[in-house]
Amino acid sequence: MQTVKLSPGDFLDLPYNGDLVNSLFELGLELPKLGKIIGYGSEGEVYEYGPGKVIKIGSSGSSDTIREMINVLTQVKASHKFGCLAKVLEFDVLYKIVDEEAGTIDYIYYIVTERMEKSSRDVVSEDLVSDVNYVLSRCSNPSTTSKALERAEGLVQKDPDLSDNLVRFVKCIQKTKFRSTDLHVDNVMVDSSGNFKVVDYGFTKALPPVNLVRTSSRRRRGNNRRPIRVKMVARQTCAYLPDGTKIVIRRQGKRAWLERQRQDTLKVQ
Repeated sequence: MQTVKLSPGDFLDLPYNGDLVNSLFELGLELPKLGKIIGYGSEGEVYEYGPGKVIKIGSSGSSDTIREMINVLTQVKASHKFGCLAKVLEFDVLYKIVDEEAGTIDYIYYIVTERMEKSSRDVVSEDLVSDVNYVLSRCSNPSTTSKALERAEGLVQKDPDLSDNLVRFVKCIQKTKFRSTDLHVDNVMVDSSGNFKVVDYGFTKALPPVNLVRTSSRRRRGNNRRPIRVKMVARQTCAYLPDGTKIVIRRQGKRAWLERQRQDTLKVQ
């Protein structure tokens, strides 16, 4: 990553002005070879980038956001087993642009992903857009994916193929270690097989791994201990089991217990 300090009078257009790349060229900065522009994202612009690929040139003013994005992209690139996530082919942070006069810092990055020709809006009839948006938006949080799955399954009478594709998307999202906070019909793409895929990783975060092991008040030995696989713990007060069931955890020091119909003592590893 190269640090660039702006001279007085230099100006970097923000992404929502749709002029980020032109501004970078005007500053004399080198970028990957770009094809025709095909869209604008929340933090930048998307261009053609060779056969079957697109490239997003984006900017962020937060170093924490950049670190989180790099963490997610590294994991997604290393594993292509999730059919609901667009394949990440390459990425990098190119520049750290410092505007001392304005007191701002912008990080310029690029992400190359597989190309898909259609957004989910293109394959959804107008009367079902609100239903699909409901399903997609509920996939942003592990606590609401069960609601997304219920609505997706409920569309089987209106559009069986759409229902099947959405159900497959929700179940895939439940298995991943990531959640995007900006899912809707205009930024979830559809591949040639009808699979819905997350393509915008600027708003995707990795879920923190937590491992809880159940024990009872009686002393148990060896294989009698049974692991509970936890989807997410928020503020160390709640967790989600693989079937989507929410459990509330109360903690005191290194001890913790579940509040359900009966209390099981937990030991946190």
